[in-house]
Amino acid sequence: MAGRRIPLQLSGCFLLFLTFASNAHAQQPETWAELWSEADAYVPLKPSMRLNLIGGTRTASESSYLQWFEGAQVNFQLKQVNREHRPHYDSDKENYFVFGVGYQFWQTTQEQKNPSNENRVLIEGTPRFYPRYGLLLSDRNLVELRFINGEYSTRYRNRLTLERAFLVHHLRFDPYAWGELFYDTRYDSWVQNQYSFGVQFQFKRHWALDGYYLHQNTSHSTPNHLNVAGLTLNVFLGN
Repeated sequence: MAGRRIPLQLSGCFLLFLTFASNAHAQQPETWAELWSEADAYVPLKPSMRLNLIGGTRTASESSYLQWFEGAQVNFQLKQVNREHRPHYDSDKENYFVFGVGYQFWQTTQEQKNPSNENRVLIEGTPRFYPRYGLLLSDRNLVELRFINGEYSTRYRNRLTLERAFLVHHLRFDPYAWGELFYDTRYDSWVQNQYSFGVQFQFKRHWALDGYYLHQNTSHSTPNHLNVAGLTLNVFLGN
């Protein structure tokens, strides 16, 4: 039964992407180029519990737009992987299911506009599958309880990620690709999608550098489209 659910979910996400793309195409498009930078630290608390600390910025080349964020999340790692595979330095990926609860603060500033503040409470569940050929498939389900300038709303995000680890002359690197859909209760519709591909390189036991390209389509805000170059530094304490 598990083998049947995955293709159905993939095809469902594909259909939603097609529907969203046709709606977005009818709008007057506006595309920005942005740079996203982030630093994440992962601290083990217990053998199956971990604290994730994040912070980062987002800037646009077309305007004075600046967004920064910071937050923390506690992850509970359930049902450890028991099949043969190349071990991951990210301990979350050594488990078939991870449940997390967290908080983030976001602030957006732009010239001639008042700053926008957002508080997010996060509830996350991520099942993982090892289909074949060393591949890892992750299905992140994220619920965000959002307070944007004091107004409450809820957003659901579903991200499917496919990745594989390689080791060449002691260099560990993990290429990946993912797609994500956003459902926003403010509009009672699927309002945004993203897709991305990149590579994460591991340095020694504690460091990993993640470089990626991301494209975003949005139907209810401006700009409608983003092309993003991103860089994330990961620090895995206790590895």
